[in-house]
Amino acid sequence: MVANGGEPTTPTTGCWFYQAGVTAQVAVDAPSGDDVSSPDRSRDTSMQPIQILVMCTANICRSPLAEQYLAAGLAAAGVPAQLSSAGFLESGRRIDRRSALILAERGIDAKAHVSTEVSPELIDAADLVVVMTAEHLRRLVGEDASRFPKVFTLRDLVGCIATAGPRADGEDPRAWIARISQGRNPQSFLGSGTELDVTDPYQVDDEAYGVIAAEIDGLVSSVVDGFCGRFVAPPVMTPAEPERRRRFFRGRR
Repeated sequence: MVANGGEPTTPTTGCWFYQAGVTAQVAVDAPSGDDVSSPDRSRDTSMQPIQILVMCTANICRSPLAEQYLAAGLAAAGVPAQLSSAGFLESGRRIDRRSALILAERGIDAKAHVSTEVSPELIDAADLVVVMTAEHLRRLVGEDASRFPKVFTLRDLVGCIATAGPRADGEDPRAWIARISQGRNPQSFLGSGTELDVTDPYQVDDEAYGVIAAEIDGLVSSVVDGFCGRFVAPPVMTPAEPERRRRFFRGRR
């Protein structure tokens, strides 16, 4: 996988990862080599829905965005999936106003979202757990090491799809997740680096919040593409994006 400038991004987990402002120059096809130009190839009503749990710290900023983006993208592609989200803090918190506004821009009404505190039962029921930071992953895997093959940071998941390849035609999503997890090393997540994290936008200014939300959108789009049998790296943030986001929030106070 080649990043801007012709140099591969350094792998830290057995998978290439994507940093903000860095994108790959090539798309990766499914291992079968089939034509995957249309996401409709994923439509299979007989397939058991994959259970996906999305997590962040409080379940009010990042995870509601990623959950809704994933739910909408997979539904549009015909990939059977059931999405839920949770956090490490106590239940009952309202969604951050700015996350609700961003989702409303996409036609998604999330104002009624209330946070859920994660439980062992929620994690056990999930086929894929997507977290926002390496610390989140360490916490979950530290409680139960057997969780590691199905727990990814969002950025790690995108990198693993780039490395191992998108889902093949007819490949069960659970088998695909197991395949792309091969070669990952739990020890790689023990450091204090943040290259695999999506920054927490809680209490940041509107410009930073919008940029982080756009980053989540791009990473999730790459995950949806992976489910659909292709891989396209997240787009590079344009210089105009921060100012566009600042204006967006300013008009909706």
